Amino acid sequence: MVWLMHSFTLNISDSSTSRGVYYMQAISHAKAGDLVVMREPMKSVAALTGQHVRFSPQGVYVDGRLLPNSAPEPALARVCPFGDYIVPPNMFLAMGTNNPDSFDGRYECFETQNLIMGKAIPMVTW
Repeated sequence: MVWLMHSFTLNISDSSTSRGVYYMQAISHAKAGDLVVMREPMKSVAALTGQHVRFSPQGVYVDGRLLPNSAPEPALARVCPFGDYIVPPNMFLAMGTNNPDSFDGRYECFETQNLIMGKAIPMVTW
């Protein structure tokens, strides 16, 4: 669960990223690797518009590189079938960073960038 308090976010769930207090920095454009605060739990930006993404039973590949802990659970439904994709304009691939059981892009596919509320900067994590 993530609670938003002005410019700080308290993350008490370890399903997407480390528990802790994060400062939310306003940004106009996300970069690959940014940890962002979304209208959903915090996720990492794994791929941006124009990047190549491959969904497979082994996991999610971005520009040919397998993302760690990205293999989907076979019993869970996925939006994008296994295969190769180019991230569409104004969209991105959101992935959890800590937990291999994170409900993220491997199931939801691409998200619109307007879901990003800001960049999360860790202040204290545990």
